[in-house]
Amino acid sequence: MQRDQSPENKNQKAFGLLTAKYEKEGLSALSDQELLEFLFYRLNSRMDASACAKKLLKTYQSPAQVFASSKNDLVQNGGLSENAALFVSMFPDMVREVAVRRKKPRSLLASYQETENYLFDYFIGKQIECFYMLCLDKNNRVLRCDKLGEGDAHEVLVNIKKICAIISKTHADSIVIAHNHPKGDSRPSKADYALTCRVSALSRTLGAHLRDHIIFAPGETFSMLKNDDGALHIFSCPYPTIE
Repeated sequence: MQRDQSPENKNQKAFGLLTAKYEKEGLSALSDQELLEFLFYRLNSRMDASACAKKLLKTYQSPAQVFASSKNDLVQNGGLSENAALFVSMFPDMVREVAVRRKKPRSLLASYQETENYLFDYFIGKQIECFYMLCLDKNNRVLRCDKLGEGDAHEVLVNIKKICAIISKTHADSIVIAHNHPKGDSRPSKADYALTCRVSALSRTLGAHLRDHIIFAPGETFSMLKNDDGALHIFSCPYPTIE
């Protein structure tokens, strides 16, 4: 009897082996190629998952870069169907959304590390610059966190009037502002410092203190408060404890 060598049959066997490996050892046991193949086998039973995974890794070097790519790039560079490419490109958004939705209301943020951890989730997978403001009450509990701007890979425009409106509405005792540098290091630019000084001055007129400006970049974070040598004179309300 001739064996069934159809794409569905071959993929089913390969997927079964990867599933067993995952269930026994976890995702960390899968190589970069196996990780992508594991996903592709489930997306389309007729897809040449191995060839697609090899092609994408040759172009993007890592699964992280694959997931950070746009739908159109995945179609053109990886040979994925539009539906498969859309699903793959949604992964960072899905992870970020789940992380943000899991946050507890009125979270207590009494240290720098707690604040950084809280804000980190909002920038997961972001390939463009985004700007957020975190409002805290006098007991260091979160009142709200708002996205106040979204730009491109190199800059973001911030609506100063909206910052003032939110501070007035929440009666925040302190605020933390944050944005990301998706294509570079976390060190602030001159424009970042200028914006920080402006936000600090405006917030003080509304009874709120700027606690920090945190910048997130791939693999690193910059806190203006922790790196301030006193020359800026803008952080009048530090964290209760600095780690």
